[in-house]
Amino acid sequence: MPPASPLPMRVNFITCADSLNHGGRKAGKDCRVFLGVTIAAGLAPRVLIERSLPRMEIATQAARFERVPSTLELKAILLVDDDKQLASALQWILADENFLVDLANDGEEALLKVQASEYDLVVCDLMMPRLRGDEFYLRAKHMRPRLARKFIFITGFATDPEISDFLTGNDVEFLVKPFPVQRLIKRVRDMLS
Repeated sequence: MPPASPLPMRVNFITCADSLNHGGRKAGKDCRVFLGVTIAAGLAPRVLIERSLPRMEIATQAARFERVPSTLELKAILLVDDDKQLASALQWILADENFLVDLANDGEEALLKVQASEYDLVVCDLMMPRLRGDEFYLRAKHMRPRLARKFIFITGFATDPEISDFLTGNDVEFLVKPFPVQRLIKRVRDMLS
């Protein structure tokens, strides 16, 4: 009998350390509140929200933690884009919306991640080195058929005939770069609801 997979857990904690001024003298306490350090089956722990707080707010925040449910199911998103700056920015934006976001910088890396982990949604660029987004989609769809209706493509090449044929022929969701971030968040929420 295979071992039971761990349930997703949400952990909140506070860390405090003495902070030092430029002369090496103790300047006071530097406290940070970590909200939503989440551990889910098949995904590494991630800090979703980190905020530095003045010392007065720490007691208020600590009391609030006791009212937060001990488990919370967060949706896992695989974000695939060879533009590392855009991928990193979108990762932070989606994580701030309480999604677990895993990154891949090309289709081959994404394929390995889909093979190893379960994702609720994939946000994928189309034009990438090594393995393009359309080829990744076809392989991922074969590997995990449930994911076929859970792709959102982002592209700056929607007018390219080959790309246009792929998007319309597979009836997939897509956004044309540049796009407003709120539009991506809305599409993600709609597809996951």
